[in-house]
Amino acid sequence: MNQDGTGELAIGSKIAAGGGIQTLTFSAVNSIPAGTISGFDISWDAEQYSQGGRATTLDFSFSAGGTINGATLTTATPGTPNGNLGSVIITNRSISITGLNLINGSSFSFSWTIATGSGLGDNCHMGLDNVSITANGTLPIELTGIQAIYRQKTVLLSWRTATETDNAYFSVERSADGRSFSEI
Repeated sequence: MNQDGTGELAIGSKIAAGGGIQTLTFSAVNSIPAGTISGFDISWDAEQYSQGGRATTLDFSFSAGGTINGATLTTATPGTPNGNLGSVIITNRSISITGLNLINGSSFSFSWTIATGSGLGDNCHMGLDNVSITANGTLPIELTGIQAIYRQKTVLLSWRTATETDNAYFSVERSADGRSFSEI
């Protein structure tokens, strides 16, 4: 996971006709000094590359409790492509996990499992792509005010803090889509 609380993961698989599973697990430890993770926003794409006689699913699970909002979205059974690897069916998933209290040093993990289902014949080729994990929670600062003033075709940004714990500096970032940020 990146310092900003985001991460990128991907996996692809074809489970044998006799059945089986393949799991990608991402494990981490909260290393934010004096910070607590209260939840996560998670999105991913379940991709199906070929047609198979068996139902194949991509299932999500989380190890550290909390409430998964959008629980019906944790299993994806993508549509039926035309049997051609060039025809990819993508099923988008987006959930949030709330009600956590992961203090510094707490461990947690996210897992995606490609599993065979019922039916006859082969399983389809499945993939997991465009995984985005964003941690939510308290930071080691207490912000008391923020102000933006437009002055001579620029914006002057200022802020005040009441407390700062183990904080070295601030960096200001911008984003056009709320997911990808760059420092300004």
